[in-house]
Amino acid sequence: MSMAPHDSATPTHLEGGFVGVRAAGIVGWAWDPDRPHHSLEVEFLLDGEPAGQARAELFDAELAERRLGNGSHSFHFRLDRIPSLPCEVLARFPGTDRSFGPLRIDNVDDLARAVDPSVRYEGAIEEFVRGKGRIHGWAFDRLKPTSRVRVTLLDWEEPLAEVKADIHRPGLEASGKGDGACAFAIRLPVSLLDGRQHTLRITVEDTDLQLPGSPIMFEPTMARDLVETIAPWRADVLRIESALSRLDQLIDRIDSQQARPSLGARITNAIQRSALAEKVKTLFRG
Repeated sequence: MSMAPHDSATPTHLEGGFVGVRAAGIVGWAWDPDRPHHSLEVEFLLDGEPAGQARAELFDAELAERRLGNGSHSFHFRLDRIPSLPCEVLARFPGTDRSFGPLRIDNVDDLARAVDPSVRYEGAIEEFVRGKGRIHGWAFDRLKPTSRVRVTLLDWEEPLAEVKADIHRPGLEASGKGDGACAFAIRLPVSLLDGRQHTLRITVEDTDLQLPGSPIMFEPTMARDLVETIAPWRADVLRIESALSRLDQLIDRIDSQQARPSLGARITNAIQRSALAEKVKTLFRG
């Protein structure tokens, strides 16, 4: 971590510097040697325009090793808008003429880490299909429009499922959301059918940013409704699984008798084309 040189020509002894752009955003440090245990406020300018502020109060082991007070003089900061590249971030101490930087950002990967997730990502939960136990929505990365955003379904803090928002919708493409392949469908796991209330949240990537429409309260009555919807198919599922098992045995017997190899494939394809089998697969194996 580089340290800014001490400037004895100024009436204050405030010091600070940028470490760089990390997973936590823009990272740096600031402290007052005359008040080594006091945390300082830092203001930021993005290309000369005010961009927000942060308090340098986070602990950093390297700062402690360098004996900068108690080491709790680090800051993490994220931009509240998406600038054009390249861009520069300058930091200054409020009420003084002291500043440090600028930090130059000239590639999209650093910018993606520097921008607040609520600015970077767009999306929404559009529909909760109770009868089929599915949640539909979309998620889009404004900085990387051709990437596919990971969305995670959580029962409050417990992860339940993860999918990529990669389903194409013409309406999303027409509205300028990249190539339109940014929709998703998440199937609720059967573990939710326990008769209890669950608070379902959907977040994007490795952040705690929830999509609008989240959280969803999954009530016990919803679980009962879903069970009643899928219950009539249980007997059909058992019959199909039994039939498939017998079919496997038949195919093995036919193959062992050197029958035409395509026969087994034709039988399997016929089963896969069955509307009943496809619906059961949709309900239970998604």
